Amino acid sequence: MADELGDRAAAALGWDVQALRMVDAIERSIVRLNLDSQGEFVAILNAILMQLESGQPVPVVVDHLVYALLTLAHHRGVDHDRLRLPEKLQALTRRVAGGR
Repeated sequence: MADELGDRAAAALGWDVQALRMVDAIERSIVRLNLDSQGEFVAILNAILMQLESGQPVPVVVDHLVYALLTLAHHRGVDHDRLRLPEKLQALTRRVAGGR
C-alpha cells in the first residue's frame, strides 16, 4: 500500500514512476554485492534520481551518468554482464529519451 501511495505521489509530481523503479532495482542489485566501493555507485545513482525527480530530466545528462556508472563498474571489477547492467541502463536511457 505504501508503494502505491508513493507511486501516486510521484506521478502527481510529474515523475516517471517506472524510471524511478528501474533505478531502484539497479541500486538493489549493486547493494547486494556488498562492495567496498558501493557508496560510489550509490552516489551516481542518486544523481540519476535527482534528474528523474526534477520532472524534466535532461537525456544527455542521464546518458553521461549511465556511462559513468558503467565505467565505474568496469574499473571496480564488477561483473556488469552478470548483473545485466548494460541492458538495464540502456532501457533507462531509452525511457528518459522518450522511447518508453
